[in-house]
Amino acid sequence: MPQQYRGTDVEVRLFYMMTSATSGDTDWLIYFDRLAAEDADLDSFSYSDATTVVDQTVPGTSGQIGIVSLTVTSGANMDNVVAGDMFILRVTRDASADTASGDAELVGVEIRGT
Repeated sequence: MPQQYRGTDVEVRLFYMMTSATSGDTDWLIYFDRLAAEDADLDSFSYSDATTVVDQTVPGTSGQIGIVSLTVTSGANMDNVVAGDMFILRVTRDASADTASGDAELVGVEIRGT
């Protein structure tokens, strides 16, 4: 996490494209796992609760970039990440609950202060 992070909520933007779907919607979940020096065991993860966004309409053209925005509450929803911490960001698609067929390809992630 950047040293400039002030401990506030963050906006996580997911940039994705669909392999073939041109209709329907996607549902996304993100989780944080703080990697503090004293507990940075990469064989064991303890993710925060999920932050979710549902019913995001996919782009009407296969291969076109779609953008999904999620606001994550600081503190427990970010596994108590503070300025200067390393962390893992887990991104999953809840394909069992959304209506778009085929694969969603994650092409980028941006984290912004709010």
